[in-house]
Amino acid sequence: MERYRAAVAQAADLPALFQVATDIYREDLESGHIKVLTELMAASTTFPELRTEIAARVEPWAEFTREAVDRIVAGTPLEQLLPAPDLAFGIVALYLGMGDVDEPRWRPRPR
Repeated sequence: MERYRAAVAQAADLPALFQVATDIYREDLESGHIKVLTELMAASTTFPELRTEIAARVEPWAEFTREAVDRIVAGTPLEQLLPAPDLAFGIVALYLGMGDVDEPRWRPRPR
């Protein structure tokens, strides 16, 4: 998380933030982190108790993403067009390959 925070802190606008997110995603894909999480999520269909554990571990990342988006769009016209909680949820869902997830516990908490 510290390494990701440092990388995201360097982004000054939305295109830069998306580039950092793309770089992080590629690193996580190559390292196998995404594969492990995807397999755990798949296993949660058989072992529902995993869902709560996965959600608890994804929540800090969703909050981290919301904070980054909030920082970038604050004070810009995008702030009204792209509510940070919704955009953060979309980014995390896409990152995790969870485009169809709509359970409230996966959504970043509104401020």
